[in-house]
Amino acid sequence: MLHGATHAADLARATMALYGTSSLPVAVFAGAAALAALSRQRAATAATTNAMVAEREAAERARHERGERLNLVSRAASEVLTELARGQADPADPEVQRRCVRAAARLRRLIAESDDVPHPLLHELRAAADLAERNGLPIDLVTIGSPPPLPVRIRRSLADPLTAGLADARDWARLTVVSSPDEVVVSLVTPDREGPDDPGHPVQDDDGQVEHLYERDGKIRWTQTSWHR
Repeated sequence: MLHGATHAADLARATMALYGTSSLPVAVFAGAAALAALSRQRAATAATTNAMVAEREAAERARHERGERLNLVSRAASEVLTELARGQADPADPEVQRRCVRAAARLRRLIAESDDVPHPLLHELRAAADLAERNGLPIDLVTIGSPPPLPVRIRRSLADPLTAGLADARDWARLTVVSSPDEVVVSLVTPDREGPDDPGHPVQDDDGQVEHLYERDGKIRWTQTSWHR
């Protein structure tokens, strides 16, 4: 463009040609850079906002679960403790002792719900088994596979009948947990003894995903809970 441009008019035309061919690409590049910077800024703002919302929702869920767990814990022990404090229950009565053991087992499992562990269901069942062992009950705990992540309400439906069964067991117990990605089966076998049927009154989840079976034949009592995806 500048070849032979020796006069002012030639230089002016060359300058205009250079401006005409470069102004549009420069403008497009500047606009694109500005839009990219604005998009990054808005994306960062949105990510920060979403993180704050998620953190607030997580904190609210944690607060709700703590309150729910506190209510369950209070209900698990308050009735029998109130009767003992008022003198309405005799600590030497085997039935009162049985209720105390069941309340203690339920408390132990509810406390274990808040622990941050890789397999919460196994952790909660081990807590109940540990309490039974401390009370002098020989127990075999067999686990096959690793349970998938399960909501708290489903874990409660799976564990509550077994916890009640362990609290009532005498002489020995065998607790088995068989897990796969789409199924969890928990079973408890204990010696049968005289007394009414008491399958533990499990708390079933709203979707009916947990099935509870209970049988006795005069020699053993068999309790099973199962979850299917």
